[in-house]
Amino acid sequence: MDKKNIRKVIGMMFLQFFVSTAFFVIAMLVSEGTDAETWVIIAGFILFAVSVAAFVIGLWKSGSYICAECGGTVNPKLWGWVRAMHFVSRRRLFCPQCNKICWCQHIAYTKNDKG
Repeated sequence: MDKKNIRKVIGMMFLQFFVSTAFFVIAMLVSEGTDAETWVIIAGFILFAVSVAAFVIGLWKSGSYICAECGGTVNPKLWGWVRAMHFVSRRRLFCPQCNKICWCQHIAYTKNDKG
């Protein structure tokens, strides 16, 4: 993974942390009886959801996978990537080269535009 992509992922992580903290503060203010407008709560939920989506998409775009069976490169679609079982740096993905589902090792580099 080159420095530009590492900066993007780290930036998304900091954005996620900032928005999550802001959401937590808003939730604490509301729970302590402070009069908060409904739009503030809704804005907090929207910011939180957008930051989570940006973080997940950033992780999905951060690399590809190597098939354990044939050694081919696997670039899963977003929904397949989200639904796949995973453990640390491996995901159980479908390999289009060998037509098998197996545990694939994550490799950190940017995907092709086909992604």
